[in-house]
Amino acid sequence: MSNSRFTPSQPQIWSGKYKRVPGDNTAFHVSQVNGQWHPNASRSIGAETAQCNMVASGTSTALASAVIDGKRYLGGNGGGSFLINEFGQVLVPAQNWTADRNDHVAIVGSFSGSLLLHDPFIGNDLVDFSATSHLQLGSVWERPYIGIPYNLSRRNEIYFWGSTSTGNWKSLPPVEDTALINAIRQVRPTGPVRFLVSYGGIVLTKIPIGDLREELWEPRYVTQIDNRRWFSKEA
Repeated sequence: MSNSRFTPSQPQIWSGKYKRVPGDNTAFHVSQVNGQWHPNASRSIGAETAQCNMVASGTSTALASAVIDGKRYLGGNGGGSFLINEFGQVLVPAQNWTADRNDHVAIVGSFSGSLLLHDPFIGNDLVDFSATSHLQLGSVWERPYIGIPYNLSRRNEIYFWGSTSTGNWKSLPPVEDTALINAIRQVRPTGPVRFLVSYGGIVLTKIPIGDLREELWEPRYVTQIDNRRWFSKEA
């Protein structure tokens, strides 16, 4: 039995960190599934993309409803994208959100426990997005590639780069996490790196594979954040 739980809250403007990688497959979504609003995410293998629906439950129904409430609070209508950050906070951007409009994001509640998705690539079996016990540093990430992007500079400085209508800003964690930096460098040895931090504190990045004539980027699992050396939870 799933231990997932969603605790809704009244939508309110989110003043903390929010960002997403451009593209249709880099966020969770609420969309119509068999005539009902339902949370889902997309996973791609090569040129093929499949929709991974969240397991149907009271939790998924409440989550979908809260996301729709958040869209309406921000002046929209219906479903759309959302993210769940490393602390389980569910963040909903306005339907006209752009990277320079961080004031167009609402927090609508908190998610905890297993995040179970049906994966059409494996016979629609259930996969726990947040389970990592079977993964090692560098394991191929065979789930939707979703999370808030952070950066590691070529000089090994972790930071978040944010944008608002008034300008850009840079945020640093309170303590340098050398273990996290070393883990990222084991899969991406040189240069600046964009990595994602997702639900459960999961750290992901992509590595180049193939030859120079047809270079592809493959998602890999890195590690999980150490909350003692990470950014503080924002209200």
